Amino acid sequence: MIGVPLCLKLRNEQSNRFGEVIMPIQVVRNFWNKRNREPQALLNRLVEINSQSSYVRGVNKIQYLFASQLKHLGFQCLFLNNSVSKSGRLLFARRHCGVKNAPLITLVCHSDTVNTNDQRRRIICETKGSRLIGPGVLDDKSGMVTLLEFLKLYITEDPPQFDLAVVSSPNEEIGSPGFTEIFHNVGRRSFLVIGFEPGTSSGHVISRRNGNRWYKILIKGKGGHAGRFEPGKVNALHELSCKISRLHELNDFKRQMSINLSRVETESRSYNTISDVATAYIDVRFSNLADRAYIHDRLMEVLNSQNVFCPATQMACDATYEIEDDCPPLAQNQKATVYLDMFRESYRDLWKEDIHEVASEGASDLNYFSHQDNVVFDGLGGVGGRMHCVDEWVEVDSISKRARALGAFFKELQFFVHRGGEQYVGKRES
Repeated sequence: MIGVPLCLKLRNEQSNRFGEVIMPIQVVRNFWNKRNREPQALLNRLVEINSQSSYVRGVNKIQYLFASQLKHLGFQCLFLNNSVSKSGRLLFARRHCGVKNAPLITLVCHSDTVNTNDQRRRIICETKGSRLIGPGVLDDKSGMVTLLEFLKLYITEDPPQFDLAVVSSPNEEIGSPGFTEIFHNVGRRSFLVIGFEPGTSSGHVISRRNGNRWYKILIKGKGGHAGRFEPGKVNALHELSCKISRLHELNDFKRQMSINLSRVETESRSYNTISDVATAYIDVRFSNLADRAYIHDRLMEVLNSQNVFCPATQMACDATYEIEDDCPPLAQNQKATVYLDMFRESYRDLWKEDIHEVASEGASDLNYFSHQDNVVFDGLGGVGGRMHCVDEWVEVDSISKRARALGAFFKELQFFVHRGGEQYVGKRES
């Protein structure tokens, strides 16, 4: 019986006529009802703290609360400041198992949300039937609570045979700027990385994610009055429009390549002005590195082309670009299939339900942790819907179900890894 403490068994045990120890069914029900209320109370508390990405005070409050829970489980916690942009502090927690050269498993979540940054607004987490409703309840505060519930089960059941690390990002919703190199280095030392982003609406786990790049494109022309036919003027917005039309042709949904113009900025605010500078912000998505290179090469061709000229002087616009975010794709390797199958079997054995591995078009911090020699999968947070909306919701039972399935999976994993199964994936820490 997974997750029932030994002390509970000793207080309430009975024997049948064969001498086997049994437990009254009501004792088991009461235990799990209490255990299910504990994560719900913590989740309520987390949701009612405003932790929108740019509200640093609220994000840090969540991080400190999360760290206090981890310390009770024997973790040493370290907070890292952001040297690149304004954000909350990254939480890195570590628990050594005491076994020399033990494999490292890293668990990843994030504390920031997308809900509005209104410090005066009181956030209320509502209960409706089996659901909790509130901004950030699914993404990713249900993931934080699921992670904690799993650790409570795993660490109290048996002495862990793995070193464990927990990474909680304060700014995942905006790409975790300032921390991606840390993710890359931690991923390189980990043989397994598990993400606690929400599962799919059907409860499936995520084995593949698209990558993304954010391009900031700057077009410089020569401004002036639109009603005067003077030489030396060239419209930067016209040039940008031509380039965007050509970039649009690169969209290929069968290959999961997309080019999205998110916004355009110019200093011009009147009808009769020729814009001398125009800035475009473009989001690019791709499923593999070859497609990323293909899109970049085509984008360079487009930027180097000239389409709009001054009729009198043949003056043209200049185009430059910056890459503001560069998130690699999360690709599934063959080794990951072994561990994903083990988790799916553990889940099916417990709940008599099938879950599958699926691809997600969106990126997450897990993309940065991925290396060709380690195993990475995501979507172990709660199951719900209306993500990134004020009425976001989560099925409360999904938290304990996924936590207990992870506990069963880790037992199988310890047996598998420490008996040389597949020589376990990845590298031992140097």
